[in-house]
Amino acid sequence: MQVNLDDSTNLQIAKIKDKEDYVFSIDGRIKLRFSRSELKYIQAMIDAALKDDAEQSRDSLKNSIKDAVLRHKGQLQNILRNVRTEDIAYAVWFAGDETVKNDILSNMSKRASDDVVETIKEGIERRIRKERAEGNADIEDIMLEQGRSAAAILLKRVLDS
Repeated sequence: MQVNLDDSTNLQIAKIKDKEDYVFSIDGRIKLRFSRSELKYIQAMIDAALKDDAEQSRDSLKNSIKDAVLRHKGQLQNILRNVRTEDIAYAVWFAGDETVKNDILSNMSKRASDDVVETIKEGIERRIRKERAEGNADIEDIMLEQGRSAAAILLKRVLDS
């Protein structure tokens, strides 16, 4: 695929024959090699970044996670074992989607899923309420940024499986 930008920059993405790797070329000078999962991750992050507002960006990232979780359901249990409980909690909270939450929690041990639910309730939602009551209006933005980072980490891990 080739794209010519307004400033006459030429971008090209080509699949390497007989491999699952892709080459991303800028004006034929800069060449970067990506695996399929890395390219999907970059695509999801670019799509989220290009949205007009924070809510659309969040929805875009949520949809990417939802799609990745559904496609990699078989490996999800192994993936989640290597992700911190707090990161899973922030990612689930950030996504704000019951389907994603249920798919993730059902692929964890009872104890681990209870820890995630507890972290969401006590560590995230309760902290937001407490900080708001104390007059810190920026806390939700800070927590959303942490959630976005955790969601990006989880998405990367799922796509790499």
